[in-house]
Amino acid sequence: MQRTEIIHAEQIRLLYANAPAGFVATVLNMVLLALIQWHVISPPRIMSWMGFMLVLTALRAVLVWRFQRRAPAPPALGRWGTLFGLGALGAGLGWGSAGVWLFPVASITHQMFLAFVLGGMIAGAVGLLSARMSVFLSFVCPAAVPIIVRLLVQGDTPSRTMGGMAALFTVIIVCTALRLHCTIRTSLHLRFDNADLVTAVTAEKARIEHLNTELTAEITERQRAEAALRMAHEALEERVQERTAELATTLEQLQAEMVERQRLTEELRQVQKMEAVGRLAGGVAHDFNNILAAMIGYTELATHNMPASSPVWHQLREVLRAGQRAKALVQQILTFSRRTEQARTPVQLPPLVEEALALMRASLPSTIEIHQYIDPEVGAVLADPTQLHQVMLNLCANAEYAMRQTGGILDVRLEAAEVDSALVAQYPTLHLGLHVRLTVRDTGQGMPPDIVERVYDPFFTTKTAGEGTGIGLSVVHGIVANHGGTITVESRVGCGTTFTIYLPCIPWDMASEVQTEEPLPYGQGRLLFVDDEPALVRLGHAVLTQLGYDVAAYTSSAEALAAFQAAPHHFDLVITDYTMPQMTGDVLTCALRRLRPDIPIILETGFSHTIDAEQAAALGVDAFLLKPWTVLELARTIAQVLAQRRA
Repeated sequence: MQRTEIIHAEQIRLLYANAPAGFVATVLNMVLLALIQWHVISPPRIMSWMGFMLVLTALRAVLVWRFQRRAPAPPALGRWGTLFGLGALGAGLGWGSAGVWLFPVASITHQMFLAFVLGGMIAGAVGLLSARMSVFLSFVCPAAVPIIVRLLVQGDTPSRTMGGMAALFTVIIVCTALRLHCTIRTSLHLRFDNADLVTAVTAEKARIEHLNTELTAEITERQRAEAALRMAHEALEERVQERTAELATTLEQLQAEMVERQRLTEELRQVQKMEAVGRLAGGVAHDFNNILAAMIGYTELATHNMPASSPVWHQLREVLRAGQRAKALVQQILTFSRRTEQARTPVQLPPLVEEALALMRASLPSTIEIHQYIDPEVGAVLADPTQLHQVMLNLCANAEYAMRQTGGILDVRLEAAEVDSALVAQYPTLHLGLHVRLTVRDTGQGMPPDIVERVYDPFFTTKTAGEGTGIGLSVVHGIVANHGGTITVESRVGCGTTFTIYLPCIPWDMASEVQTEEPLPYGQGRLLFVDDEPALVRLGHAVLTQLGYDVAAYTSSAEALAAFQAAPHHFDLVITDYTMPQMTGDVLTCALRRLRPDIPIILETGFSHTIDAEQAAALGVDAFLLKPWTVLELARTIAQVLAQRRA
């Protein structure tokens, strides 16, 4: 085969190899042109042009696919080159028709964009089609001439100027393609000119490799002889190494046992500390919740009985907010001591984090800036929203304290994160899969390593007396751990502190919608209210009376039982405290049910080690309330229990 035929075949292969890139550029520029011209050219005209171009591109892609699959020999490449040239000519005519068919007469900006797109396609053809100048010209001429003529006949000076520039650009592109074509041909000639030299070098390389093989065999034989001499010495060294390894393994096992024993000792000390805190929290919670119940309840009654325009009404609302903060503090202590479990629901974190930042922004000094990045599409988590809100406020409050004197930046980020095996190995509480990552960073003074190690210890704080309780970060750590996540801290003195929280995601379709709060439900009926706290008895009587019920209230469970025995069917519902002298709430419940098995009973408590919602349900009560309750909670619970009984 002659050199000319071989070079011709290589040029055609180059055209087919470069064709996929041209198809991609054609589709992208076609879609871009259609989007930009959509408002200045009629959509049917654009769609018909796009349809023609898509069909032509698909046919050219099938041609390239068949060429690559058949891999024809050089003698048969002439027909394939002709087919490729016809496809390039069709593409050039398609783009040339865009210069006339999609020409926006009324918008010079869109004319410039059309000329820019056509110029880009022509410029791109230099690298893809220069292997064969006939193919290149069959694309460039029909693609460039129509837009140039259309601009020149437009008549106005800007259009003529653009037409002249387009013509000049086309001439330059053709010259550039010609030079690249010459370079390609020269490169192909050099390839075949060096073929003999490559053959000679290959033969010499084979001879040298043969010599190397012989030398390698000789060296291997000598190495075998030397190895035989070293065998005895190596056997002795091996025995020494084995014995040394056994001793090292024994030493490592002893050290590991000592470390494990020390870790277990520390864990036991921590468990004992947590148990002590739990007993303290449980002992305080009941009495404190009773006090809060009276404070919150009477304040709510007062606000309901006066107009919202009164200054006293606003002052009482502040008292209510303080009471709710105290209630949250009690729940925080109980959560920390692992004595209570909060109901978990699907929570979408973006609005929760934004709300917490809005609350913090009002209390931050002007020297502290808040930078936030919240991904609105981050996944939902199964959690208690109140606890997560507490986590945000605690972390932001600590950051504010760290920057209070010097000012700085509070940076909060909420984004999705994929937990891989490396992160799971580092934090065993995590699981593989999609998580939500919450990052709270401050530019404060930072913490030394000894403080970082104790940052989650209960009642440990670096704040001055009266500024911190030392349980905020302990509560945060407990909440995150109970939600199946993990929290990390990074801090250096002078470089600020960064807390990072990972929480497992749940699918978006599991996220529950926010429910609107129900109005205060009123009712009718005669209720029996029992509590050993006189203030709460008076409160219950006043609240229930205002809700429309006829109430008999007692501070003695024995007196309440006697009143019920006198007329069991006189009452529609019983509300009783759990912790009472003489007769506890569960004992009173059993006595009432023996007299009247169908009587609805609501059991309430400030806190108890021996009763919770599940145990109350097993006892047979209809509802379980935790003090301090709000008027809305009490009213809704009564209405639900009565409705269930009537049904």
